[in-house]
Amino acid sequence: MRELRKLTLEDMLDYEISPTDAAKLFKEKQARIIDVREPWEFSTTHIDGSVPLPMGEIPARATRSSSPMNAFSSSAITASDR
Repeated sequence: MRELRKLTLEDMLDYEISPTDAAKLFKEKQARIIDVREPWEFSTTHIDGSVPLPMGEIPARATRSSSPMNAFSSSAITASDR
């Protein structure tokens, strides 16, 4: 099993990309959008093609995954952002 380590702010800044670049990667199927909200929130509205994965399930799934997991986060997405 892989050992998890806590990321620092500096670690995260190394991987920061713009929303435009993230959208391009998603459109080209080079990335997936993981929606970390609760199931009821996902059922209310979500980005087409996004994968629901509630925040509380991430640690367990990350330790079982054999591929790297990259996370992108936004505080809010509105209908106008789609």
